[in-house]
This record gives sequence, C-alpha cells and structure tokens, in this order.
Amino acid sequence: MTSSLKANPAGCDSEAPEVAQVPILRHVQIYPFSGFYDRRWGVEGRDESTDRMCRISRALCEVYSEEVRAHRVAMHCSILRISAVDYPPGRQDWGWAKYVSGAQDSMEWGHICAPERFSSWEAVAAKTWVLDAVHSIAVQMAEYRGLDPEPFEAARAAVLAAGFAYRLDGAWKSAPGRRLRARPRYWLHDDGFGRAVVEVSDPTGTVVAQTPQFLTFTTSEGMRRSARTLRWVQPRRLQFIPFADPLGLGERVWEITVRPGGDGTGFGVEVSEAEAEEIDWAAEIGNALTAQGIPPERADRVIMRAQRQREHPLRTVASEGPVPLGAARITPPRHATEADSPQT
Repeated sequence: MTSSLKANPAGCDSEAPEVAQVPILRHVQIYPFSGFYDRRWGVEGRDESTDRMCRISRALCEVYSEEVRAHRVAMHCSILRISAVDYPPGRQDWGWAKYVSGAQDSMEWGHICAPERFSSWEAVAAKTWVLDAVHSIAVQMAEYRGLDPEPFEAARAAVLAAGFAYRLDGAWKSAPGRRLRARPRYWLHDDGFGRAVVEVSDPTGTVVAQTPQFLTFTTSEGMRRSARTLRWVQPRRLQFIPFADPLGLGERVWEITVRPGGDGTGFGVEVSEAEAEEIDWAAEIGNALTAQGIPPERADRVIMRAQRQREHPLRTVASEGPVPLGAARITPPRHATEADSPQT
C-alpha cells in the first residue's frame, strides 16, 4: 500500500449551534512501536520472539490504521494500543491476543503474546499471525463498543492486498529554475525501521537520479516529518533529514548534489553530511519564519538580537514559536547499511 502527502451550512439567520468534534479511531498499533536499532524493543530482557513481533507489526499496523482512518470510525478516543507481553517460560501454546475493556479512558487497550518459537517462523506466516491477532482484538473491541465491524474487515483486507507492505511518497518539490524536481519515497522494513530514497526527475517527469537508501524512523508520522524537510538550497543541491523522530534526537541533515553523468547524458547524485559552517543561518531563520507567515522585519530583529547575545540564531527563534522541521539541526550522519537493504 502506498500513501501520498496532499460558511454557515444551516442556511438560516440564527447562528448555527456549535457541534462538538467526535474523535475517530486513527491508530491501531502494537506497543512498543519503536526502539533502538541494535537492541530489542521494550523492557529489559525482552525475548526474541516478542521483539520480532513488534518490529514486523509496524508495516501491517500502518496499513491497517490508514484504512480504519479512511472509514472515520467514531470513538471516544483515537488509539487502540496493543501491549506486547513476553512469552512465559515453560508454556507450550501458540500465543494469544485479548482486548481489555475499560482499561483507560484515553485509549483502547489490548494484550498480545507471540508464540514461543515465533522468532524462527517464516516471514509470511509470522506476519499473517500478527495480522490475525491484531484484527481479533479490533473485532473484540468493536463488539464491546457496538461498532460496525466492516471498517476492520476492510482494514484486514487492505493489509493482505498490500502484501503486508507499507510505502509512502512525499510531494514533488521543484528546484529554483524548475528544471529539476525531487521527492522522498519511504517504506517500512521487517526490522521495524523505515528506509527512504530521494528521486530526482526532469521536467517531463522522468526520474533521472536516485540517492542511496537512508534509515528512517519507525512510523508514518516520522516519514511525514522527514518529507517536510526536503528542500532545494540551490538549483542542483538539496538538503534532507531522513530520520525525524518525535524528539529530534536522530536528526541528521544530508546534502544531496545532482550532477550531470560522466558520459554527458543523464544525472548522478552525491550524498554527504551537511556542514554547519556552510549553512547560511540568516537565510535559515528567514525561511523558518516566512513559513509561519512572519514578516521579514521580525526575522531581522531576531537575528540581530541573537548576534548581540552571541547565541545561535535558531535557539532564539525557538523561544519565538515553533520552528518547522528542516530548519537544520546538524548532527553526525546516519545511513542505512547494505545489510539493512530490504527487498523492494
């Protein structure tokens, strides 16, 4: 499944009454839904089977959630969170999944436990088991809450139709002069983390260059945060933050340079970590504030005050209000290794 980023109706003299917005179910997810790349997710001592279940659930839960959102299931909360439970030693069963009624007011809740030797299961069988377990909890919740089960049946069908894969395409962005365009493309890997490439196309829409793979965060929200950071800084140079977690801890700015091919035809790309001293911080401040509709005069005042205080300009802007992602936090590089490359 591939996603893409994109008056008084009463007709009377009296004011229309305010209508309270009813939450809709937006996320059906196994928890934890993120963790360290090189360590098991969740509690200390987590077993291998539970860790694998959490990781492979990411793609199918994103597809499942996206289909449920499309059906706008009205709920008192927006999350069905299914907590992963480690396999109790010595038990010989095939795992279980259970909806927990009335656990919290802020979200719906469930528990899931993977089979004992789940870490050695073949990929399709493992994903099918996780999908059926997640779906069974969603159906139990629907029955308890008196909901129509059809959106959840459609969500399960959508996961199967997508082959358990989740992909997301960012918007095309034109370079100065509009001779080139670029967009990021994302997908979730079986290790739970995403991968991304940046495609470059000519005015006809033909893709003429593509970057190597980058490692990205574990959720579709992280991919959307990353997609907003792609920006042209020169006619043939872009900047991009592939790994955009909620706290900004993994943000690394990469510079992508598009060059003509060596044989005089086509294009190639060079990817390198952006150097802090190469960035025009005054321009970055202007870009950040302009994106929020703030006049350039205010940006000038912010920069001048920062210079007087000998502070980093971005630190000062942060106190003025939110700064859009991509305003450039420079940290060491993060690349996906060849061993991480998924089959696409």
